[in-house]
Amino acid sequence: MTNFSRNGFTLIELIVAMAISVVIAAFVFSFGSSLAGIWKNASGQIDAELDANLALDQIARDLESAIMLEKASGDVMFAVDMLSKEDISAIPLNDRLWKIGSASRPETLDVHLSNHNYGWAGAWLRFFSCQPSVNAVSYRIIRRPGFTDSSTDRYVLNRSVVRQDHTLAAGWDITKGDYVDGSISRTSYDLAPNIKFPTIDNAFLENVVDFGVRLYVYEAGARTEDAPFGMRLVFPADENSRLSDADRTHRGRARRNVTSENRYPDVVEVFVRVLTQNGADLLRELENGAGQSDYEAIVSSHSRVYRRTVSVAGTQSEQ
Repeated sequence: MTNFSRNGFTLIELIVAMAISVVIAAFVFSFGSSLAGIWKNASGQIDAELDANLALDQIARDLESAIMLEKASGDVMFAVDMLSKEDISAIPLNDRLWKIGSASRPETLDVHLSNHNYGWAGAWLRFFSCQPSVNAVSYRIIRRPGFTDSSTDRYVLNRSVVRQDHTLAAGWDITKGDYVDGSISRTSYDLAPNIKFPTIDNAFLENVVDFGVRLYVYEAGARTEDAPFGMRLVFPADENSRLSDADRTHRGRARRNVTSENRYPDVVEVFVRVLTQNGADLLRELENGAGQSDYEAIVSSHSRVYRRTVSVAGTQSEQ
């Protein structure tokens, strides 16, 4: 009887082996793609966090060096406005602030404090600082080409700083005079009118879709729901110092003998919502009519709110 040796595989064995190989390859590819996506999201979040903390460091330095003069004239030395779309549209040359083009930002975007939404265009913060010299300072969001790509419009947090000589010439009320009515210059970024008309030269944090503050004053024994013990919330707050959007502006004039809406703050809590780069790209596609998701879904999934609490000492002087 003749014996035949097997030196190969049967057709069925080859088919089974190929099927197993395909399953393994599909699993490896799927795992690799998921891992790549996780890494991309994680690295984007890390980059956003580093940038946000650097920006908060700068804001904290400015606030820690804030100047407050107890003046009989009642000059406004600390101002906050939560800006609506109408506020932006009413500003002459607003195209310098918000270059929209065919893009659209949700009309319904408004103040939702529990979700850290501070208006259609975020908060506009202004005060005087002595870091390193005496300067009027302003923070607000604008939508202009970012500094990483001059051809792409992005939401950026802008820091305008008025040179000391121009600050002293414009005066100590940051809501009047050249700070709001002065002639602007497209070639200079350190003049008093740049408080209201910021330039892209002063942008220092990209992909910021919301910016806001909460203001507190010290009050012995104060115990309220929306403030730490020993403090009272004065903005944004109602007459009972509860978090509220009833009043969307604050004018800090003094620390004594004034009502809550005119109190200069002792503590400022700063909030910035920063998108990851992937989130910023998705949002730009949406606003230019090419995206499939909605604004809230993108912002919720691809951003984070960063917070910093700053004590505002203020230099007091009777004048």
